[in-house]
Amino acid sequence: LNIMTTGLAAAASPTAPAHGLTSPPRTTRPAPQQKALYLNIPQPRHHQLRQRRRLVEASAADAAGDSNDVEVSVEKSGATVFKFIDPNDVELSDELKALAGEVIELLKGVSVSMVGDSDAINLRLGETLAPLLDYVPLSTGAIFEQLTGSSVETVLEQEGWGSVAAVEAVVCEQLGPTVRNVVSTLGGGGGVAARGDAWRHLYGHVCIWVEEVRDEGGVSSSEDRPQNEAYAQAEIQVKVASGQAAGEVVGEALPQILSAMKTLLTREDDSPGLDLAGKKLLYIKLGSRGDWPDIMPPEWKPEN
Repeated sequence: LNIMTTGLAAAASPTAPAHGLTSPPRTTRPAPQQKALYLNIPQPRHHQLRQRRRLVEASAADAAGDSNDVEVSVEKSGATVFKFIDPNDVELSDELKALAGEVIELLKGVSVSMVGDSDAINLRLGETLAPLLDYVPLSTGAIFEQLTGSSVETVLEQEGWGSVAAVEAVVCEQLGPTVRNVVSTLGGGGGVAARGDAWRHLYGHVCIWVEEVRDEGGVSSSEDRPQNEAYAQAEIQVKVASGQAAGEVVGEALPQILSAMKTLLTREDDSPGLDLAGKKLLYIKLGSRGDWPDIMPPEWKPEN
């Protein structure tokens, strides 16, 4: 397993409603030049999506329940590998508990999003990481099915990725400003996280990309996959061998992800008086306008 953090927090870095739903390029820090992909939403479904926003908000609130408020923080160190942790039957080591506790303090409530081509890995990591942080695990796929009354597979087969991504975009738009959640996004290479324009709703979260690679040299088997350009905006990137079961990936990656989060969140940012968590909270407070990582003055308006 190979884990790394991007230079996002090092080079630049920027509360929100508790639960509602909603919609940057990695590398050096001049203003990001992301490729925006615009969705062609058929008019009838477009109207339906607007009417469903309240249902999305209700779904997130129900999932949150009465969970306590928590602050969060994270670190990077490719250190000790712990055994796989089942969130429903957990015997946590003292080391992992302590590391998760540090991350909780550093995150300050900032939500976390899992992105990448594997639905199973995104979901399993999200469900395992959330209880460690005392966060609420949310799945855009599960909320998708609540909103549409259909499975992702059915909508994909009948209407294609454009319609799937359009619904997931509504979910991410409402979830973007929420705090203390771990959001698992759809994989498959066609969901919202694979589309550059939707990332303005993910910039307010700490994003983790798990990429499966096939060759021994660690070169991605997905060089021809344009969605990787969007995924690469994640602050933490994890490379795992292709074909591993989701449980195996979580067992290897989880401790190192927590360590990477801690390192990332403790770095000083270029913004005076702000660490990465503080900058993300500021980004959300100003309306998730897409101006990441270089947050513009409050009066700034995004171009149409």
